[in-house]
Amino acid sequence: MMPPGLPPERTFVIIDISWWMSQIYYVGGLESLLATTIGRLANLLRGDVPWFLAVAADSVGPTWRHELTEGMQKDWQYKGNREARPAEYQHVCNRIFEVIRLHRIPILYCEGYEADDCIAAAVDRARAFDLTTVILTADKDLGALCDEKTFLWDGKSELRGPAEIEASKKHPVPPRLMPDLLAIASDRGDNIPGVPDLGPIKAAAILRAYGSLRNALDATLEHVGDTAIKAAEKLRAQCKKSGDAEKLATATTNLEILREKRDLAKWLAQLQEHRAAAELSLQLTTLDRNCPITFDINELAIGGYDVDKLRKAYRGLGFSNLANEVAAATFPKTLPDWMLPDSDPIEFVPGANDDWSFDQAPTF
Repeated sequence: MMPPGLPPERTFVIIDISWWMSQIYYVGGLESLLATTIGRLANLLRGDVPWFLAVAADSVGPTWRHELTEGMQKDWQYKGNREARPAEYQHVCNRIFEVIRLHRIPILYCEGYEADDCIAAAVDRARAFDLTTVILTADKDLGALCDEKTFLWDGKSELRGPAEIEASKKHPVPPRLMPDLLAIASDRGDNIPGVPDLGPIKAAAILRAYGSLRNALDATLEHVGDTAIKAAEKLRAQCKKSGDAEKLATATTNLEILREKRDLAKWLAQLQEHRAAAELSLQLTTLDRNCPITFDINELAIGGYDVDKLRKAYRGLGFSNLANEVAAATFPKTLPDWMLPDSDPIEFVPGANDDWSFDQAPTF
């Protein structure tokens, strides 16, 4: 199943498998985790498929975010509000990953990092190969990666790019400011503290005015006193009474501007009062694009699996229908023609390997 409107040979799909499994577990419990996850994967592999595919997984052990907040007050400990999962959860996950490996689908993983960090690093590196990246997730954190070559997709509806991210009522900012907004407004799902009494709408207003969280933290407060507000209200009332529509419109606009400035100054003061929480939150919400994942373009190409082993694994898990659906021929992992050495060269990301060529594909 292909994301809508994209050519398969130039599309790289990353499955946020840890997010998938978490959502399935919280909705349906351990009993549905295996069957639902494998079912979703099988559905993605039906019909036309993207030529490049990987899954991204969270570190089994603590991540750098856990270590950063270890020993802090409970409200600031990363994901400290979550109940521990049963031991059987990891056992089921291992069975899922075994099926993924039998499909010869690479797993983007790095000890001490989350799947989100692995995805961020992979998105940056995929640009070197002129690939459009589609992240299969509904996790709002990954909206920070969206641009003209990177999209979010839930597997059903249309792709979500920068315009759709910014148009969101819950998080109305451009993708690059998503970490800043979550750092101010908090993210209760990950136990990120944020700033008290500043939700997404107020956070977005601050970011529109100052451009970033760091700029806002260092901005000079512009106070608007009650005297100025009352004077503007009085002038508006006089214009309304006089019946002069033009003057009334001007007075109304001026009053709204003063009120916005007053509110913004109040919110900015609240933000700066809680600087420590905001700065910590921004560290936690910012994706680590330098996550040291292995990224071999040759391995991302679909195919190369052993049909008999894959069928046996499906039958062993009780998925007879899926076993019968496995293609009878082995598809070798191959790059599309436009990526082969005799095609036009692709500009590579500076600094990774200046001597790179397709004869020796890089491993990041």
